[in-house]
Amino acid sequence: IPLIASSIISKKLATGADAVVLDVKVGSGAFMHELDKARELARAMVGIGRMAGRRMAALITDMNQPLGQAVGNSLEVIEAIDTLSGRSGGRLLEICLELGARMVVLGGVCDDVGQAREILRGLVESGKALAKLKEMVEAQGGDVSCVDDPDRIEVAPFSTRVLAPVDGYVCRADALTLGRAAAAMGAGRQRKTDSVDLGCGLRVLVSVGDRVEAGRPVAELFARAQSLLDEGAAEAMSAFAYSEAQCEAPPLVYEALEA
Repeated sequence: IPLIASSIISKKLATGADAVVLDVKVGSGAFMHELDKARELARAMVGIGRMAGRRMAALITDMNQPLGQAVGNSLEVIEAIDTLSGRSGGRLLEICLELGARMVVLGGVCDDVGQAREILRGLVESGKALAKLKEMVEAQGGDVSCVDDPDRIEVAPFSTRVLAPVDGYVCRADALTLGRAAAAMGAGRQRKTDSVDLGCGLRVLVSVGDRVEAGRPVAELFARAQSLLDEGAAEAMSAFAYSEAQCEAPPLVYEALEA
């Protein structure tokens, strides 16, 4: 924990930011698999930042299942555009609003997290959030037209769907296993020397707690070759578990460490 905390906070301090909001994940897809360890890490980072004179806050958030639907570079960019444009909601939008609201409060725009959340929601609905993304893309020499038309962003040509084998409730959509499935198709590195295929990855079509019927798609996968697709599909299928009894979804935010 001291090594992780010092590595992360040194980078934040080096930017010169007056205020920092941290998203500390806990679960199978995070550094910390247990809540008490995530809490210890969050407190260490917040403490270091405050000793350095920064305004600090942290949320401990769930990463037992993927935060959004997309896993993989191009797919995640498309989902980010859809979220900022208001076309997509769910857990990804909610955590953006929760984290952003703390930043609005630390920045002195308002004193209330609830009011700050509504300010941010209004920026999405008005189109100002998407316009800011365009500014950022243009400033970095990117193709702004992809923000207006995300279909221009290339996705790998081979695709398949993983289907629910039984009727029931989704009781597991394991983030680590789904990440491994995406990496197996080329979306991430398994060795330091591997290259990353930006167009590969997967979309998770269900969340823990959802009711599904046998044959319903629970994930959609994209790869450059059928062999890679088959490998990814086998891994992705093992990420899901089902129950006859209704399963309770884990909370999105476990705890908040605030000023």
